[in-house]
Amino acid sequence: ARILNKGTNQKKTRKKLFGVPLEDVVVREGKAVPGIVTDAIGQIEARGLRTKGIFRVPGNQARLNVLRDMYDEGKQVDLSQEKVHDVCAILKLYFRELPEPLLTYKMYPYFVGVAELSMEEAKPLYYRMLCRCLPMHSLLLLRK
Repeated sequence: ARILNKGTNQKKTRKKLFGVPLEDVVVREGKAVPGIVTDAIGQIEARGLRTKGIFRVPGNQARLNVLRDMYDEGKQVDLSQEKVHDVCAILKLYFRELPEPLLTYKMYPYFVGVAELSMEEAKPLYYRMLCRCLPMHSLLLLRK
């Protein structure tokens, strides 16, 4: 019985998307950027760029719970059928629940340090240098 339970848990973990390290998701999906990010950005670019408060206005919490469950169960999700605020909210939720932020805990103090510099013209160069120190999967996602 113990082996069966262990295998069942592995299968459940394999499909889960939210709260899973970014590197694990991109390896599992075989893509440089997770599908949820690509799909959400595509919908935001197609339908949301002129929407007021697109990232400020919260999505429908009940709908977000359904979408999250669908993603975590490995089901196909068609974001083109969702309200654009819900698309933005599910994208924000995905990023918020990453165990390691895109800019990583290790690199965060350095990004804050650059933000506090008074030499505005030098900041882009420093940010580019810092981005080169990020894990590849974070860098590829930021470029998206």
